[in-house]
Amino acid sequence: MDTYLGIDLAWSDRNDSGVAALREGDEGLEVVGLGLARGIDAVLAWIDGQLETSHAAHGRVIVMVDAPLIVANEHGGRPCERLVAKSFGSAHAAPYPANRRLLGGYRGDGRLAGEALGQALAHRGFEWPPRALRATFGERARIVHECYPHPAHVRLFELTRTFRYKKKRGRSWDDVRGEFTRYVSALRVLCEPQLHWTRELDERFAVSTLKGVAYKRAEDQLDALCCAYIAALMPRHGRLEAFGDPSSGLIVVPAPPSPA
Repeated sequence: MDTYLGIDLAWSDRNDSGVAALREGDEGLEVVGLGLARGIDAVLAWIDGQLETSHAAHGRVIVMVDAPLIVANEHGGRPCERLVAKSFGSAHAAPYPANRRLLGGYRGDGRLAGEALGQALAHRGFEWPPRALRATFGERARIVHECYPHPAHVRLFELTRTFRYKKKRGRSWDDVRGEFTRYVSALRVLCEPQLHWTRELDERFAVSTLKGVAYKRAEDQLDALCCAYIAALMPRHGRLEAFGDPSSGLIVVPAPPSPA
């Protein structure tokens, strides 16, 4: 049985990362882990807990991380970001440019958070650095890729503009919470594969009165859940598309819907 992990990775160890785990169940993809972890060590401890289950020990483990994993450039942006921006910029789903000078300042050791996570996962049997996206892999493969929720939303939910659930200047709390609720509603009705949505998830993502840190914690967990869902598309042939190349960075997004 495959295990699908999603990590909404914070660039700094001072901030929380969202973490989520899915497995196939009788009623669709079941959420078997969901929460927050502060710092790379805490994220790894959470992943280790998932890897220790009998399902992960005998099946494939696929991890999708919302954070730059391979960043070879000192300045500017990566080719994968430019390609994603070209395809999704009109939907306001372009990624921020990533470079070593920018990201290296978030950690005391100068390493990028995505690199630190990937190198630690390599010691746990994961392919590192990530290879090109492929459709076939071994029964006990351990794979990690970079993803980005915003273009995923555009593809998964057939949006013309991605959800505006991030709190930014000029956006009221009522507006961002309304967009967050739209995001939750869209995830609830996903099919092929379907998420097994529970009352506990409804309660966890009830944000009608949340602000500040409390809202950000819910947001991080919801993005991690979306990343785990993207991971669950990998064994389903033709459901993912990669922008970029392994040497300079790959961003994985859901593929366009098949023609009717």
